[in-house]
Amino acid sequence: MAKALRGGYLNQPGLTAERFIASPFAAGERLYRTGDRVRLRADGAIEFIGRLDNQVKIRGHRIEPGEIEAALERHEAIASSLVIVDGNGADDRRLVAYVVPAGSGAIDAAMMRDYLKTQLPDYMLPAAVVAVPAWPLTANGKIDRKALPKPSAEAARAAVPVQPRSQAELHLCKIWEDLLGVEQVGVRDDFFALGGHSLLAVSMFDAVEQLFGKRIPMDTLWYEGGTVETLARILQQDQDAIEWPTLVPMRAQGTRQPLFVVHTMGGNLFHYHDLVRELGPDQPVYGLQARGVYGKEAPRSTVEAIAADCIEAMRRVQRSGPYRIVGFSSGGVVAYEMAQQLQRNGEPAGAVVLIDAFMPGFTGPARLLGALRAMRHAESAREIQERVYHLVLGGLRLARLRALVQIGEAQRWAHWSYVPRPYAGRLHLFVAEENEKAGNSPARRLRPLLGEQLLTHLIPGTHGTMVRYPHVTQLATQLNTVIAGGDSGNGTARDD
Repeated sequence: MAKALRGGYLNQPGLTAERFIASPFAAGERLYRTGDRVRLRADGAIEFIGRLDNQVKIRGHRIEPGEIEAALERHEAIASSLVIVDGNGADDRRLVAYVVPAGSGAIDAAMMRDYLKTQLPDYMLPAAVVAVPAWPLTANGKIDRKALPKPSAEAARAAVPVQPRSQAELHLCKIWEDLLGVEQVGVRDDFFALGGHSLLAVSMFDAVEQLFGKRIPMDTLWYEGGTVETLARILQQDQDAIEWPTLVPMRAQGTRQPLFVVHTMGGNLFHYHDLVRELGPDQPVYGLQARGVYGKEAPRSTVEAIAADCIEAMRRVQRSGPYRIVGFSSGGVVAYEMAQQLQRNGEPAGAVVLIDAFMPGFTGPARLLGALRAMRHAESAREIQERVYHLVLGGLRLARLRALVQIGEAQRWAHWSYVPRPYAGRLHLFVAEENEKAGNSPARRLRPLLGEQLLTHLIPGTHGTMVRYPHVTQLATQLNTVIAGGDSGNGTARDD
């Protein structure tokens, strides 16, 4: 039976009335019209046939191209528009907007993207805006989509492209052009503005390492700016002189107190990419990265040591507390230990926020028994693991993924062996609604450690989707309230 819903679209009563209809199964309840076309098979299974509208799905986000077209046509310089999906693979699909100018003036693609940022969430922004003088038409008078020009890098870049000035820049531009599917990448074009994302970033850095024989910090896209010019400059440095940062300025500007986000297992800050954007331009955000991700230094193998490193890096920006600390998933365990260490040193942690972070659940004899079992099977497990690495990662030459797995191994042991102690301060926990519905809330393990000092907030989505669009917008709204001093944000303090 279809599940009844109580929600709606925020501040959009017309759209709510259209999509949320009265439920025939329960008085006062509503059902959501998904727009999917399905049929009920004889065996009781529901088979998906297609869509009733023009909705598309790109990297997990359902998008109505018509909403983007409506936003474009509200601009005085645009007469009409058309938004399509370019690319075939699941990872290289991107939105491209074609526009017909209202007058004789030229359309500035960068200006148009800046305008759309004020109208739409980031996941709906087109990777390119292409101006055409008039629509190419078919014999039936419809827009001939096949005749539309292929978008080039000029459609997405922020300025007149700067041509490569060295062999390094030339090779890097070629790598970007192949990965991003655009032509004539300039050395000052932004990786993300051209349609890049975290998965493509992994492939890009691996290709750079294969070609140049040097490993560059992936977080360079954050703290140095995601341009070919930046990467080429770092490649020209001596490898031992390259800075492997534990402190990553994800947004250094802003007048508010800094927010520090803790890396997840294996050393990864990309989970915070959408959240940083949604927190607003006035909120400085610094990523606390793990040691051993890029350099020759061995990774830490205890949560206590990882947390101490993060505190040391955090003090480079803010010498004393109270601090604002956020940890998603396994990063939440480190954030919890950071708060513990700060408190033991007599320094208030300030706002401590965990996002769907699960504390280790082994205690006492059960922990010891589990450790003995793990040691007994370690050799065979290691052999199987190494074969998988050799056949899959080695065959694909994804050296960077292998490096992340190695540090991930050390950090998995650190998290598994960590014994969380009670914390006397207040702590906010954001929980994915799907975990809550499944009875798998991380609050169950945190409540005995904090009691009434634990405040929980529900965010739509799953563990993975709550930090991505569209759910990350609500997460950012509630997080902004919490770090501004509110006790419970827009969520509800509750017992689990």
